[in-house]
Amino acid sequence: MPILCREEESEILQRLCAGDEKGFPSSVYLWGSASSGKTLLTKQEVGIKSYSSCVQSSVSMGLIYRDLLTPWDKSHIENFGDFVKTLNSLQIPSQERIVFALDSADRLRLTDPKTLSGFLRIREMTDLNICVLFISQIPPHRILGRIDTTLFPLHLPQYTKEQTIKILSHEVESAMSGYPSTFYYGYANILVASFFSVTRNVKELLGLAFDHFNTYKEPVDDKSIGATSMRALFRAFEPKLKALGENVLYRESGGEVVSMKERLKVELPFFSKFLLIAAYLSSHNPSKSDKRFFVKHHGKQRKTKAMIKAKQRYSSQLTGPKAFPIDRLLAIFYAIVEDRASPSANILSQISTLVTLQYLVQVGGDLDMPKYKCVAGLDFIRNLSRTVNFEIVKYLYDYA
Repeated sequence: MPILCREEESEILQRLCAGDEKGFPSSVYLWGSASSGKTLLTKQEVGIKSYSSCVQSSVSMGLIYRDLLTPWDKSHIENFGDFVKTLNSLQIPSQERIVFALDSADRLRLTDPKTLSGFLRIREMTDLNICVLFISQIPPHRILGRIDTTLFPLHLPQYTKEQTIKILSHEVESAMSGYPSTFYYGYANILVASFFSVTRNVKELLGLAFDHFNTYKEPVDDKSIGATSMRALFRAFEPKLKALGENVLYRESGGEVVSMKERLKVELPFFSKFLLIAAYLSSHNPSKSDKRFFVKHHGKQRKTKAMIKAKQRYSSQLTGPKAFPIDRLLAIFYAIVEDRASPSANILSQISTLVTLQYLVQVGGDLDMPKYKCVAGLDFIRNLSRTVNFEIVKYLYDYA
């Protein structure tokens, strides 16, 4: 059965990965926000045999090469050169179409720079009919930069409100049948209307739907309300909705539970998260430590008695956040985001947004060099850092 609300994208992806009269692409870039159906589409609709998650690259690239080669070879390989040699040694007919799927492909930017460009040129290196399917939440231009490639981009847009209702209704009905379809649609409609502004993550909304379906159907089971009486069902479920709005908890991928208020805070644009992290570092690290944390190859720094005493006197967690100029904020931002962002007015506008959201406070300075202070707490910043895979504790003066 086709994936709901992804029929068009599924057809395009199947055609690309199977090849058509226009040919068989050497690389396809499938991207979209979290819970937009990227991995499900790849595994269920395309049926790819060689699939690997690049999250494993933080442990060993060998795990990725092993996953991709599993259908043909069980060799233990640790570098891209040996991976190519192994492919060339396999007895694979040149006309056979092979698709390698790399999930979380943006993680490859954190490995050897030659790895990503190598995967983009793997067809040239092997003379095999290979298509690499890159899967990521990040747009291709932020990952590839100026790398010359004939990549075919395929975007999965975020689900609309109506599509989300349709998916929730279908999934709950499939798992817990026995009521009219309008009953499930009404339930999904209530949840989406209440929480769509807080989270558009379909997996989270599905978890919410399954957790509280028994409460919603109680009046129908005890025959106090009819299954088609949508207004009466909503009134009966309304007290539960109010409690959910105040206390509902989501479990993050790392197992930590956060309130809906905190979850809403973390739903910031990608670069706004890095800006807020940079602002926290600017407020809580002394400026003299910037070279040590953010300049590569700064040399080994010897600890003197004076430095140790100074550090003992300095604790940002006790003294509170310090003001910092905007140029220092931007310098730290571009250092931690590396080459994923270029200077633009959009970055500056996101600083204004963080002020509006009361994460930053403007505390003076000249018109052309304003000063800010970050008022977000450490626990929140640590949660935020996890969503972009940034280990903030390594960059905090208090903990270094």
